[in-house]
Amino acid sequence: MCFYNSMSKRALDLAKRYGRKTDIVEIYKEIMEEKRRNGELVEDATENTYRITAFPQKNNLGNHIYKNCSIITADVQLQVMQWGMIPSWVVVKTETQAGINKALIDADIWRQRTFNARCEDIFEKRTFAEPIIQRRCIIPSTGYFEFHHNQDGTTTPFFLSYEDRDIISMGGIWNVWIHPISGERISTYSIITTPANTLASEIHNSGSNPGRMPLIIYDSDVKGWLNPNLSKPDIFRLMKPAKDEGMKVIQVSKDFRDLNPKDETILISA
Repeated sequence: MCFYNSMSKRALDLAKRYGRKTDIVEIYKEIMEEKRRNGELVEDATENTYRITAFPQKNNLGNHIYKNCSIITADVQLQVMQWGMIPSWVVVKTETQAGINKALIDADIWRQRTFNARCEDIFEKRTFAEPIIQRRCIIPSTGYFEFHHNQDGTTTPFFLSYEDRDIISMGGIWNVWIHPISGERISTYSIITTPANTLASEIHNSGSNPGRMPLIIYDSDVKGWLNPNLSKPDIFRLMKPAKDEGMKVIQVSKDFRDLNPKDETILISA
């Protein structure tokens, strides 16, 4: 499945590419800078990030910190969202400290279950049924990482991208969750996956869901994908494996997960 993405372009490049404004991203960066000055751990992957990991880090209090990424929706503004979609039904059911704590725990659990959403049953899953109809998005990407499982039990990481596209439009869904303590509106997303094409399936050959790849939305379909009035049959029609043509695969260092996410040497061929 897709757990390691890359977005090495600037937010301004994304805004230009998709015809969006950057006001929200600029405000977000000011807030993040203030948090850094206060000694808080910040996971900023809105731009110039060569490795974006779905899995969270922990701060000094033991709380999970998720990546903030630049996302395209039907809105005119470039959005900032975190990877791992929190379902709408994760709410505080009893107005007690125990009830609030349970909602926070449930939200964290669901985030780590929703990094990806399979296209085959996305309309039937309670978690995804509403967002796929009402809240689709584009996750801008410059490529993604996947592991090949070797016969000797080891794994080899590869980076998959497209030679003719400097920015790939991954299809996704998103939701907004209200933090029960701070009242903060937290926007979260999932990357939709499809059966892998021939080249990608040779790489992604094992694990709990082998033979998968991110949904790639072609440039001519981006506007339609983001249209909130798109019919269910038309949505389903767009969720198909990307073609092999133009796909580029390079082997990367086994240590790519240990390098600084902003380090461009992550993408150097091993």
